[in-house]
Amino acid sequence: MPTPPTSPSAPRRVSLRRRALGVPAIAAHRLALALAARIPHRREARADRPGAPRIRLVLNNAYAMGGTVRATLTLAGELAERHDVEIVCVRRHRRDPAFPFPPGVPVTVLDDRTDGSRSLVRRLLRALPSLLVHPEDYAYGGSTLWSDLQLARMLRATAGDLVVATRPGYALMLAALAPRTAITVAQEHMHLEAHRPALSAAMRRRYPALAALTVLTDGDAASYAAALG
Repeated sequence: MPTPPTSPSAPRRVSLRRRALGVPAIAAHRLALALAARIPHRREARADRPGAPRIRLVLNNAYAMGGTVRATLTLAGELAERHDVEIVCVRRHRRDPAFPFPPGVPVTVLDDRTDGSRSLVRRLLRALPSLLVHPEDYAYGGSTLWSDLQLARMLRATAGDLVVATRPGYALMLAALAPRTAITVAQEHMHLEAHRPALSAAMRRRYPALAALTVLTDGDAASYAAALG
């Protein structure tokens, strides 16, 4: 028999593995993110795109099926009519996208699992768990040190760009790693109460450093405003 859904006010069950590994994993994440923030920014030539900033929309997997993917692709198509837009796909596990990509919008894949790479370094880093994605974010399970490295390098090279992160785990990285000249936006696709407590606490600490936060409803706006001050 399926387990009935848990109401937002009901206490969440926490597995023994998560209780055992949660605190050390979060401590390692915070240390790694602090160290990564000290890495010098990569200078990027911008002569080919003067004027308005490029808009980069960061998705966990742009090739997957889901509401966040579809909403982000639709947004990218609308913005591309007036702006320079790029979709950044952190991980790719299939060759064909579930939804068609908007015309004229480039899709950059950071960790392409379909490329058949035999690189020893890549295979080793892909076998190790993420340190930069918050362990309580749902994207953590599929993230690795290799995807960490690729995403961190991209974020450090966004001087002058407008970057939109579509998951809290990526938004926390964005707040810590993006250059000061980048315009940083967290795009929330879940209610505040749906996030695990440690992740919500990290959001409260780091989200005020972002330029903007977009949410689903007016009720969510009130909840996030109260939480973030």
